Amino acid sequence: RWQKIKKTEMKKILIIKILLLLFSNISFSQKKQYFFDEKKNIITEKEYNHFKNENFEFLKLTFVEDTAKINVIERRKIQGNLKNELHKEIISYLNSISDKKTDSTKTIIINYHPGKDNCNSTADKSYVNDLYIDFKAKIEMKKNITQYFIYKSKKGTEFYDKKIKWYYDNERIIENNFFPLHYPCGSYLIIYPNGKYFLYKGEYYIKKILEQI
Repeated sequence: RWQKIKKTEMKKILIIKILLLLFSNISFSQKKQYFFDEKKNIITEKEYNHFKNENFEFLKLTFVEDTAKINVIERRKIQGNLKNELHKEIISYLNSISDKKTDSTKTIIINYHPGKDNCNSTADKSYVNDLYIDFKAKIEMKKNITQYFIYKSKKGTEFYDKKIKWYYDNERIIENNFFPLHYPCGSYLIIYPNGKYFLYKGEYYIKKILEQI
């Protein structure tokens, strides 16, 4: 019942997910590699390695399975417009998984945790906690903004201060619509009252969110 933002894009990402699942269950004598550009088109290894990434606008992700390696280029910054129905349903979903109540007149910020990885498990925990607590306090002062810390896997969220309350994406609505692959460290999403959205994939500096809004 949940609509997708870009059906073509999601279908291509689904193909990558199916490949990951397939190659985790089939045995081959040697790992085969697959390469995808930012539009999820298959490219050569040479094209992948020579891909220009000025100003770190893209992520280069590698998913290693027992029998294959999937290499994907992902654009980090995405802007778009939500359909009105999807906008309302996401608000309803966020209200259902949390102890908060928000509506379409507010800007929504989601800090998304994909699960423990090498990026988010090696940070200075005290420093990160201070940044998050300061960010949370500044957002709470803004009456027209509501903020959610959402996780896919709870592992890796334990070290955050108890003032940071995480909510489980139990129906995987946030994951499937915005963060279908594992982006290192974490990502964030801003949804504006008019339905426009901005998302950033992968490691980010949390104070940049305040600048963005």
